[in-house]
Formats: sequence, C-alpha cells, structure tokens
Amino acid sequence: MEGVLQKNKTLNREIITCAVENDAAFKGRLTQSNGSLLMAAIRLPNGSETEITIRSGGLHNLYNALSAAAAGFLMGLHTDDIRHGLSSFEGVPMRLELREINGSKVICDFYNANPASMSNAVKELARLKGLKKGTSVAILGDMLELGAYAERYHRELGRWMVTQPVDVFIAVGPLMRLACDEFNGLRQGAVHAADAVEAGVILRQLASKDMVLIKGSRGLKMERVLE
Repeated sequence: MEGVLQKNKTLNREIITCAVENDAAFKGRLTQSNGSLLMAAIRLPNGSETEITIRSGGLHNLYNALSAAAAGFLMGLHTDDIRHGLSSFEGVPMRLELREINGSKVICDFYNANPASMSNAVKELARLKGLKKGTSVAILGDMLELGAYAERYHRELGRWMVTQPVDVFIAVGPLMRLACDEFNGLRQGAVHAADAVEAGVILRQLASKDMVLIKGSRGLKMERVLE
C-alpha cells in the first residue's frame, strides 16, 4: 500500500479504499455464514449500508465484493443494483465449488493455484470445518509456474499448513513433496502422492473425511482425485 501511495504522488489520482478489519471508504463486515454462503454488510461512502450474499465461498471474496461495489458505486449504480449484482454472482466453475459427495463436503478448486489462492482455500477449509466439525483433509497439488521461487513457496506452504486445523494433508506432485516434508518435520499427518489418481486412492482409504479440499495448478488435473 505504501508503494501505491508513493506512486500516487506522481500520478495524482484519487485512491479508493476498501477494508474489512480497518476503516475505509467501502467497509465490509461478515454478518452470518451458512456453509459456503456468506452474508455480509457493505457500508458505502454516502453512509448507506446494504446487505449482500456471497455465493462463491471464501472470506477473501468479501474483499472482491467490496472492490466490485466500489466500481459500481463510482459509476453511478444505485445501491439496490449493487446489492442485486453481488448477490446474484455464483462464482465460476472449478473455483471453490462446494459439493456433497458420499456424505463428505468437498471443496473443488481445480482451476489453478498460487501461494495466495492456496492459502485462501485452506482457510476456507478451516472455516467450514469450524461450522461442521469432523475430520478435514487437504489434497494440494503443485503450484506451477513459480520459477526460481518454486521450492521456497512450497516449503513455506508446508510449514504454514502445520498451523492450520488440517487433520490429513495429501501432497500431490514433485514440488508438493517439499511441502509434505516440511509438514512432517513439524508434526505427522502428511502423505505424498505421485499424481491426482493416486491421491484419490489414498482419500478413499481414509476412514473419516468429513471436509475435503482439492486444489492444485491446472496441469495436475486435480479433478481426477474424484474419479
């Protein structure tokens, strides 16, 4: 943010702020959650507040909703139109899709993966586990196209995963093996699979799997876990 402010001294453009935890021109707060559905209130710069439903899952999408609300408000949309537009959006295929499969809640996020989206997906698994209770399983595939940072980010992910309420971590692919090693170096609960099909075999062997997250870069075809 400091970099943006510094650059703005030269560009001389208006900066629009959006926040959940801090004060901002567009301020959001979570009011209720029901599975993957999130109900939130957005306060607009004119002081009015509107209630929206976020159907695409993930607390991080409240920030996306705030940015969309800001764009609509600045373009002159009425508050009711902003509310209707945000509440009607149902997300896109293969991104945090919540399905029920054989009694398990499965978060299907097959489209892509990077450090930020991986973190957000695991946090969503943790949030849903808090609502439902039970055993949580994270099946995470390689984050591709990280170049020279690939080893660093996979190892960091493995260490961070230890701090999350994840009971079983199935790491898929050669890069995610690094995360698996880091995880098991701090506590047990991680296992490595060569590919998504093998990960699916491991998943089906688990006695308990109430909440499952499946996520990885497109190249790993993580949807094959469910074959």
